[in-house]
Amino acid sequence: MTGSWVPSGSVGYAATKAAVNQMRALAKDWAAKGVNVIAPGYIVTEINDDMWDLLIGKKLLADFPRHSAMTAFALDPMILYLVSDARAEVTGSIFTIDDGQTL
Repeated sequence: MTGSWVPSGSVGYAATKAAVNQMRALAKDWAAKGVNVIAPGYIVTEINDDMWDLLIGKKLLADFPRHSAMTAFALDPMILYLVSDARAEVTGSIFTIDDGQTL
């Protein structure tokens, strides 16, 4: 989300985003296993598909630098990286994949 605008009814969403950002504590405890987090931006899903035609969805899209929400496939390259041997030396990192939505 951009700025300080937060839609009503989003406390659960906001709490889970905060929890993701605190995963560094888990990463320290489980450093040998390698714990990393993907912090995705807005993704079009069956749950929110109708929202993008409403005023709230249009406002969000207008505020995003690229004026679009992502598809779930946008996360695939990072997921593949994180499950590969290439990430062996990476732990405790938060990867923001949001197409610039938080800029």
